[in-house]
Amino acid sequence: MRRVLAILVLVFLLSSNVFAQSDTTKIKIQKDLMPVYLSAVLPGAGQIYNGKWWKVPFIYAGLGGMFYLYSNLDYQYHVLLQDMVTMQNGYSYTITGIQDLTTLRSTKDQFRNWRDLSAIGFSLIWIFNVIDAYVDAEFNNFDVSPDLSFNYSPIYDYTTGQLVPALCVKFKF
Repeated sequence: MRRVLAILVLVFLLSSNVFAQSDTTKIKIQKDLMPVYLSAVLPGAGQIYNGKWWKVPFIYAGLGGMFYLYSNLDYQYHVLLQDMVTMQNGYSYTITGIQDLTTLRSTKDQFRNWRDLSAIGFSLIWIFNVIDAYVDAEFNNFDVSPDLSFNYSPIYDYTTGQLVPALCVKFKF
């Protein structure tokens, strides 16, 4: 009997409708942050979203230049690395023509440093692209109205009991 009663209670509880308050707060992406997300995924997409499409060629020129510089320096680094391994194995012929091992090592290290700096430059251009998209999005909502002004009006001075000329600046938020 207990078993039947437990099953009936369980069926009753599972079949009943439960109503809760509706959730009126919805998580949404702010309009100002959408260009940031777009530019983080695809460089220049945030500028196009903001209507500043003329900036996109400059972004891609910077990124392309840094990528070209990186790939060229990486190729030179690997050629010098191969020459260094060749010289350490006892062979005198090198592709670059450098016969001194210390000069070859310092040149290889210099190309590696330049290659790493070009990778950092690529990353910085990408980050500046995202920052520029955010700043443009903020400036699209920036209000430049006639309320941003100042006027000259007298102020009542309570200590002397007279009107005193003063410059009044008001900010509205």
